Amino acid sequence: MSVLQLGPTDMRAEAVALARQGIPVFKLRVNSKKPLSQGWPDAASRDPAVVRKMWTDPVTGDPLHNNIGIATGRDFMCLEVDVKDGKQGLDTLDKLIDFRGFSTDTWSAQSPTGSLHYYLAQRDGRETRNTVELVGPGIDTRGWHGYMVAAPSSIDGVEYRWVSPPTDDTEMAPAPDWLLDLCAKRDDAVSDPKARIVEPDDEIAVKRATEYLIHRAPEATLRNGSNTVTYGIAAKVREYGVSKETALVLMAEHWNEQKSNPPWPVQKLETVIENAYTYAQEALGRASAHADFSPVSYEALMASAKPAPVSRLFLRSFDESCERALRSAAAPLVKNFLDAGALSVMYGASNAGKTFVALDIAYHVAAGIPWNGRKTTHSAAVYVAAEAGEDINARCQALRLHHRPAVAPQLSIAPCAVDLYSANADLKPLVALINELGAAGGHAVGLVVIDTLARAMAGGDENSTKDMGSFVRHLDRIRAETGAHVMVVHHSGKDKAKGARGSSALQAATDTELEIADMKIITHKQRSREHAKPIAFARRVVTIGQDADGDAVTSCVVELKTASEFEQVPLAPAAERMWEAFQIAAKQKAEDSGAWQTTAISTDEWEGAYRDLLTDDGQDQPKAANQTAIRGLGPRNLRTLRQTVSDSGYVSKTPAAQWVSASRQ
Repeated sequence: MSVLQLGPTDMRAEAVALARQGIPVFKLRVNSKKPLSQGWPDAASRDPAVVRKMWTDPVTGDPLHNNIGIATGRDFMCLEVDVKDGKQGLDTLDKLIDFRGFSTDTWSAQSPTGSLHYYLAQRDGRETRNTVELVGPGIDTRGWHGYMVAAPSSIDGVEYRWVSPPTDDTEMAPAPDWLLDLCAKRDDAVSDPKARIVEPDDEIAVKRATEYLIHRAPEATLRNGSNTVTYGIAAKVREYGVSKETALVLMAEHWNEQKSNPPWPVQKLETVIENAYTYAQEALGRASAHADFSPVSYEALMASAKPAPVSRLFLRSFDESCERALRSAAAPLVKNFLDAGALSVMYGASNAGKTFVALDIAYHVAAGIPWNGRKTTHSAAVYVAAEAGEDINARCQALRLHHRPAVAPQLSIAPCAVDLYSANADLKPLVALINELGAAGGHAVGLVVIDTLARAMAGGDENSTKDMGSFVRHLDRIRAETGAHVMVVHHSGKDKAKGARGSSALQAATDTELEIADMKIITHKQRSREHAKPIAFARRVVTIGQDADGDAVTSCVVELKTASEFEQVPLAPAAERMWEAFQIAAKQKAEDSGAWQTTAISTDEWEGAYRDLLTDDGQDQPKAANQTAIRGLGPRNLRTLRQTVSDSGYVSKTPAAQWVSASRQ
């Protein structure tokens, strides 16, 4: 008899039908995924008579409407494919099917959020543990002392449903050996029997460990020694009497995302927990209620718990700050241009050459050769070509033919779409790939280029401060977990004078801001150093081969011009006076404000200084030679003169619509 043939509202009949299929079930709370009682592992039953009684009101005899829990354990396990909040469970499932030969031809269900549950039989009574993303991104497993919510339980009116229901005519497919081996339950016992005071994963022990993680476990940051703090937390969870498999599940769910900054990749978190359990000095369960001989009410414990204050603040002495000054400055990525571990944005209009310039920088860093005469710190580099896709291949070949390196640079390309807006999408997998590359190669990854922001922020609103702030935090996660400088390639807005498009939250978080315009690399922001002067470049066409018809296939590389090739163009007399007026206005503003160097000025300030200059320093009767020029002053003429001075390399306009000298660029 199929479970689907029963009425969806008759939860008692549904539970009894599952029990008749040999599935152990127990009661969950109404409209909830939580067990009704703490002793649910012992309450789960396959006996239809027991289950019927379980879902029957003892006073009226009416059927109860409690949701149904399925207890996983020795006989079967469940593979959960998570898709909520952008998780990549379906992508991982496709890879398991293609490369592992995994079969989905088994009892399966779907949750209200779209996650898929595949039930798999365990041969010979092999026990498996509960895991979080151990199988792959978005794939969790439930084994010993785990449970799943059964169809047709419902949450807020939305039901779980069977995709392939358990019936008299179908069987649960066996779990593949590779999955059983991967998720095999490991014995926490050691040679000394006293090392285990209690059997692990007692219900109260799990509850106490959960309470500790939520309310009292400290935060782990890079500043306070993330490894040491996390190790200590895992050791404390062990003392409550929790197995390391359950510790991973609890820490991943209740502590990692909430209190670890940045959060640990799941596999690295598992390694820290493994070490804590292997080298622990105290007995497992030492802090359990059984060890204290004083049973503790979990409800009372939760009621009396007070969250421990958490702070990211810390103090550093003045002398220590001074000592760190040279150490901080001694590790640039590109000397006097890009700092190691910082955040930069390179923006410009379409076809301005952004990708060519960014790829050129990445190539030089990965090859360990100077860029534009500036020393680079030899590092591996990752270029995420989210917009260019496979077209990036031709540009790489052009670089190879142009530079003809003796040794291939340690530059890796990701020619695929990437979602760095959703925290649970590609952020963790990308960080894992970057760290794997750094561990496998001769150099750590020092530069990660995201090209472009629009493709990596798919689903987010560039103009929303909230969305952009979230995206920037994910970029910071990449920097924190890899130590790499992150460069984001972005587009300029409709008004080029206003800089990169979108929310100013990006510009505020950026350490270095570069504009690609008019075949120049223009620095608009440097958080901790002087601006570099504009760097001119040209595109050189490189033939990389021939297509099937024998026609040449080409791409481009950038060639940076030397200072002598990019010196300021001599100005005509009128433009020379405009340039002189700029210097006068900037100097006067600097003196008035007490600034130590020339200052950015507005268009009105510049034009006012120019008018004053033409009146011969404010005399009542301007020189006859200037009278005609003054009479001809109009918005169009002034704009033409400003543009001439700018195009000749003397000044540039900032995103804030201010004018600055090229010597400050």
